[in-house]
Amino acid sequence: MAEESDYHVFEEKLQLPFNSIKAAGKNISDLLGMDPLNDIEKVDINAKKYEFIYYALSLYETRVII
Repeated sequence: MAEESDYHVFEEKLQLPFNSIKAAGKNISDLLGMDPLNDIEKVDINAKKYEFIYYALSLYETRVII
């Protein structure tokens, strides 16, 4: 039961289902609190697949790609 409720909370935060790849990128970015390195606004409206690349500085001040 706990797993199911955790999933629903996660689903609600992501605002599933996504209407577009841009919406997916925006919602995931908001959830992570990070902006992707590649521009969400440049994703083609009809795109079926797209990679969003994020990075964060680690404790050692190196980039970690997500």
